[in-house]
Amino acid sequence: MRISKNKEERRQELIDAAERLFLENGYTGTSVNDIVRTTGVAQGTFYYHFKSKEDILEAIVHKTVQTLEVQLREIVEKTGIHPARQLQELLAALFEFVLAHRSLITFVHLDSNALLHHRLMGTTARIIQRHLLTLVERGIKEGCFHVSNPEDAINFFLGGVTGVLHVPSLSEDPVQLQRFRATAEIALTRILGQNEVFTP
Repeated sequence: MRISKNKEERRQELIDAAERLFLENGYTGTSVNDIVRTTGVAQGTFYYHFKSKEDILEAIVHKTVQTLEVQLREIVEKTGIHPARQLQELLAALFEFVLAHRSLITFVHLDSNALLHHRLMGTTARIIQRHLLTLVERGIKEGCFHVSNPEDAINFFLGGVTGVLHVPSLSEDPVQLQRFRATAEIALTRILGQNEVFTP
């Protein structure tokens, strides 16, 4: 007997199946038929939840980024913590995110997945920039950081970080990733005009 699932459960099941198939076969190599066959639902059920394959791709990006968004927001909303410590926690969360999603990151860097890469990286960068800027501006008000153009400083820092993270092999080597994280922490300390270096 077929188990009846509510709308959200069914929608999430389709998203999870599509993500697995995209990782295994590529975005262009996966059809809507593949997704519905994997989940055992009718095409009508798919189109009830999603307008197209591109629409479910959007949902996958949203799900992935939402996980990071929640983590960063919790760090930024903490009170009674030195802004430098919060920045350290935020950077740690970013690099842990890269490790946890290294299969997806490697996948999106394939030439055939340019659309997914553009959406995932673009959306992620905007979220990171917003939370970093919030912390930096708070640190400036509290006299922890000394930088005249915080938005420019953050964008410069993120440009360097995202540039290096575009190297797929980095996410596949935890030791190299941690070494880059330490370098990024020191670089951000200098950019923000903070005298002391982050400590573990």
